[in-house]
Amino acid sequence: MKWFGGPVFQTTLTGLSVFAISIGSVDLGAQDGMVTAATEMSVDSIENRLVAQIRARGLVVFSQIDHGANAATIGQTLQPMRLILFGSPAVGTRLMKCGASIGIDLPLKLLVWRDGETTKVGYNSPTYLSERHSLEGCEVPLAAITEAMDELVQGALNN
Repeated sequence: MKWFGGPVFQTTLTGLSVFAISIGSVDLGAQDGMVTAATEMSVDSIENRLVAQIRARGLVVFSQIDHGANAATIGQTLQPMRLILFGSPAVGTRLMKCGASIGIDLPLKLLVWRDGETTKVGYNSPTYLSERHSLEGCEVPLAAITEAMDELVQGALNN
């Protein structure tokens, strides 16, 4: 079995944080460290807009994974589901110097998936990641990362 490679695991170059928001209102729900939002736009549309916003901000898109296409390779089906891995090597390096274990969560990820008639977007909260990896006391720009993610997703959803 191939873990990586093939047509559904496309490696480009990226890495920082991810954010999601719903169209029309900023109604972000968080549960167990994952922030989620919903929209009526398609998975393809949201993924394309997010990637454009990420690149427009000078961040790197390291990879885009199509979970549905991967499922099809074994004869299974999933609702459309895409994972975007992206970020900033400068910020990621700074975070890992503060606490090496955060490397398991970097680059940060943005998940876009279809749930019935709704498309959802989710990501791990920077505050959750800071707590998970005991980054308290380090000079980590959590507020700036959170704000940047907010602007990135709002730009994608309101574009």
